[in-house]
Amino acid sequence: RPGQSSHNHTLTSRSEYRGSVSRNHLQTRSNCLPSSDKRSRSSAKVAISPEGYEKAVRQSYGLPRSVTDMASNEKESDLYDKVRDWVISADGLRCEKVWKDKGLQEARPDVTGLRHAGGRDGGYLRGDFELITIEVKKSSGQFLTSAGQAAAYGVYADRSYLCCPRGDKPFDEDNIDIASHLGIGLIEIDEHQKIERVLAAPTCQPIPWKRQELLESLGWAVCQICGTPFPHSGDPEVRKSRKGLVRGGSRHLSDAVKKKKSYVWWLENWSVGLKRLDANDLMYDRRYLCSDCVKWLFWDLGPPEDDED
Repeated sequence: RPGQSSHNHTLTSRSEYRGSVSRNHLQTRSNCLPSSDKRSRSSAKVAISPEGYEKAVRQSYGLPRSVTDMASNEKESDLYDKVRDWVISADGLRCEKVWKDKGLQEARPDVTGLRHAGGRDGGYLRGDFELITIEVKKSSGQFLTSAGQAAAYGVYADRSYLCCPRGDKPFDEDNIDIASHLGIGLIEIDEHQKIERVLAAPTCQPIPWKRQELLESLGWAVCQICGTPFPHSGDPEVRKSRKGLVRGGSRHLSDAVKKKKSYVWWLENWSVGLKRLDANDLMYDRRYLCSDCVKWLFWDLGPPEDDED
């Protein structure tokens, strides 16, 4: 209106906008009512205040969700990266290598870690290592079921953990007792995305060949001599490759020495003698040597120019 301040004009415009939205909102709701109700309501003209409008919206769409409710819609896979980073960190499990959602068809842990069993500052005289599996859940609501699933990975891994966001229900004494009984550890993610180990996992006794199967599916093998794990590809970051291996049968061990690679060979007498060949007469029984053992134990098979004597 002419002569009216811009402030009053703004208030008037907002009031007119709210009234317009209110009328449109109620008109939309009235279209869903029976015809008798439409007639009774259309005959009544009621002015709605801003408070009344907000009340009508709440009745139509419900109360706004809390932050906890919104977080519950987060997928489990959205937590994998956070857990992986913690598993590698010095404050976490200090693993040298971590995989997300990789493994066998019947055993595919959410997060799997590989670390030297003696820690980074010890155990120099042995090649012991540990496979650690972590089952990640977005809630601890069905704790017993989740804990049982985490414990099942003890068939394949040396240690197993269950990881859950704290939310409205952090791990309690009952949860800790159940986890201790099942032989698993507990990891918790707080509201600030900080990860903490609530209960350390004890060492499991996995089935040796099942443990080896999981490691093989991750693209790693174990040296038959020194017992240390190493990647098939020769690169820890490359999983689906065998370029770091020289295959026995078609090539000699000397080729592995010359190329400074690892070596794999097949046990023909064992496979044939025990009738372990498949329907196509193929054998799968094999053993590995890491590149270090190939280099330092079979150096005399290398090129003559490399011989210092």
